[in-house]
Amino acid sequence: MLRRWQFTKVYFGPVLVVLGAAMLFLFDTYGFDIGLISSLLAAMALGAPAEPSPAQKYFAGDSIGGTLARDHQSRAIYFEDEYKRTYVAYMDHGFYARVTYYDYETDQWLDHPKLVDHCIAPNGLKDGHNVPNIFITDDGIIHLFYGSHGHSFKYARSKRPEDITEWETGMRVGEHATYPYLAETTSGELLLFYRYGPTGGYNNPFLAVQHSQDKGKSWGKIRELVTFPTGCKISRAAYDPVHNRVHLLLDVREPGCPWTAFHCMYAPDTGKVLVLGDKVLGPLGTKEEFQENDPMISYGFASLCLYEGTPYFLFGNQDNQRCFGYWDGKELIRHVIPDDRIIGLGERPVIYTENGEVFRVYGIRGPEQQADEPSLVEIGSDTYYRADYYGVPTYYVPEFPQLHGGDLVIWTTTDRGKSWDSGRCLLDSETLGHRLQTVNKVMNYPGGGPFLIVSEITGPWPRGLERDVHNHYDNPSRKFKKLYAVDRQGEIVAGK
Repeated sequence: MLRRWQFTKVYFGPVLVVLGAAMLFLFDTYGFDIGLISSLLAAMALGAPAEPSPAQKYFAGDSIGGTLARDHQSRAIYFEDEYKRTYVAYMDHGFYARVTYYDYETDQWLDHPKLVDHCIAPNGLKDGHNVPNIFITDDGIIHLFYGSHGHSFKYARSKRPEDITEWETGMRVGEHATYPYLAETTSGELLLFYRYGPTGGYNNPFLAVQHSQDKGKSWGKIRELVTFPTGCKISRAAYDPVHNRVHLLLDVREPGCPWTAFHCMYAPDTGKVLVLGDKVLGPLGTKEEFQENDPMISYGFASLCLYEGTPYFLFGNQDNQRCFGYWDGKELIRHVIPDDRIIGLGERPVIYTENGEVFRVYGIRGPEQQADEPSLVEIGSDTYYRADYYGVPTYYVPEFPQLHGGDLVIWTTTDRGKSWDSGRCLLDSETLGHRLQTVNKVMNYPGGGPFLIVSEITGPWPRGLERDVHNHYDNPSRKFKKLYAVDRQGEIVAGK
C-alpha cells in the first residue's frame, strides 16, 4: 500500500533521483513491479495518491504476453484451510515461473510474486508452452508443472501446505510432454494428463496419463490413451467426482485443415477411455473411432463445464453455427445459438453455472471494425492503417496483421441454452487503455473474490526485427504485460 509522504520538495528532488535509480536497479535485478515503482515515485512527489485508474489495478505487471490462458490450463486455484486464498502462477518476461496469491481475510494481493524456477526447456528455446500449470492437492501442497514443449516437465512442490516461500525443485515428470493437466480423485490419487509427442504435435502423438498414489512423490508408467495423426492438443480437463471420471477436450488439426475438438472421458479405476453414452474406445483410441462413436465433435474450438456430473458444451456444428449442448443421459441435447447473439467471440471462452439452469459465457469479444475499409494514415515517414474498434482508434502497419483481443464480455442464457442475450461488456478496452487477450477461470471458485484472470494484449511484431524460431518471444511488446483479476460482475479485484 502506498502511504502519504511528507517532505520538502526543494531538498527532496535529488533524493528522488537517487531513490528512483535504486528502485529501477531492484526491478531489473529482482523483478519488482515497474508499475508499483512508478506509482510510488509519483506518490512521493505529489503527496497522497489519487484513486488508481482501472489500468493500474493489475496484480502483476511483469508477465510475458500470450501465455496466460494457453488452452485453459490451470493458472489460478482457490484453496481454503488455514488461509482463504486464490493462488496464481504465471511466467514473467524473463521466463521464470512466479506464484502469487490473493488473501480473502486481508483483501490484499501479495506485494511481490514469488520466483520459483526458470522455465526454459532443455532445448534452450524461449517458448510460451513452458508456462507453469498450478494445482493444489487436498493436503494443501502446491504443485507446478512447467518448462516443457516436447520434453519432460519441470516439476516443483511447495515444501509446506499453503506456503509459497520455499519449493522443492529439480524434479522431472513425463516424456515428450506438452500441455499438462493435473486432477485429483476423491480417493486422493493424482492424474497427470499431457500430450506425448515431439514439438509441434506431429507424427502420431497421443494423449498420455500418469498416476501417482503418493501426492506426486512418485509417478506410475506412461499410459497411452488416444492418438491422432497430428495435434492431440489438450484444451480442457475437468474432474467429475460424481462418476469419478475426467472429462477432456482434445483439439486436432491436420495440415491445411481447420481445428476440430473431440470430447472423451477417462475412468481412473479401469483405465478406460469413453465417449458420451459410455462407449469404450481403444485400447488405444483413434480419430476414426471418435468420428464413428463420439456424439460431441466440435468443428472449431469448444469449451466445457460440469455441474453435478453433467457436462455442458459450447461448440460448433458442421454448418459453422455456434451451439450449446449437454448430455441428458441418453443423447446430446443441442441448441443452435442465433447468429445475432454471441457475436465477435474470440479465443476460448469460459462457461460457468451455479445451478445448472442459468449459464454464463465469459470471453473476449474481438474488435468491431466500424468502417468498411480501414483508412491509411501518414505518421511521420511511415504509413499506417487506422481503424476504430468500439470507439478506440487503433493504428497498425500494413505489413502486419491486426491485433487480436478486445473487451471482456458476458453472455447469459436462463433456459439451458434455448435463448441468449446479446452480451454485456464487463471490462472495456477504452477504459483500460489496451485490449485484453485471454481469460482463465479460477479453479474451485468459492463464489466471491477473483473469478477470472485476464491478460493484456500482446503488441505486434516490431518493424525491422527479423523473426525466426529462436527469437519469437523476444518481441519487446510481449514484456511487462499486466494481469488482472476480475470478479463475476466484471469488477477488478485489486485488493486494498
